[in-house]
Amino acid sequence: DLGFTDNSLQYSSPKIAGMLTLNGGVYIDDTNADEHGTNFGAKIDMSGFLAGIQFASNGASVRLPGIVANGDATRIYLGYKTKAFKAFLSVENVDTSATQDTQYVHLTGTYNFTKWNTLTVSLGTVDNGSAKGSGINVGYFHKVAPKTKVFGTLGSVSLKNQTKDATSLSLGVSHKFSVGGS
Repeated sequence: DLGFTDNSLQYSSPKIAGMLTLNGGVYIDDTNADEHGTNFGAKIDMSGFLAGIQFASNGASVRLPGIVANGDATRIYLGYKTKAFKAFLSVENVDTSATQDTQYVHLTGTYNFTKWNTLTVSLGTVDNGSAKGSGINVGYFHKVAPKTKVFGTLGSVSLKNQTKDATSLSLGVSHKFSVGGS
């Protein structure tokens, strides 16, 4: 898979005024119905601050997965990062059926105590459907060598349609391998 979408025309602008990027696309319905999907958005990226909005829409035939026929989806996101800290928020509203939409909210943060120690926190909610509920994940990462980290994570998920919450604990080692001596 090379990342191409059949029957589509897409454009992403170069940065405008050093901070604004625009994008758009049409996903062509190659039947006689001409029910095309569309996607367009804007992103501002400057001095550690990131904000954007993306809108997608399907015609009567589904060209964009995850959005129902004649449905729409909107995503708004914000972020800020410095050398030691970063936080991002994403809010999405997606038409998941002809009569129902679902809202997804995701908030994540990372704090580098030192160049060797990092704490991460991630929160998420879904307000509708089989995945209705919320979750949290906390992770601690310690660099033991230039390309090697040990880590521990603790997560909990509470879904509306489940009788009990799910909790996970992970401990591990991560090593980045390189090819060609780089």
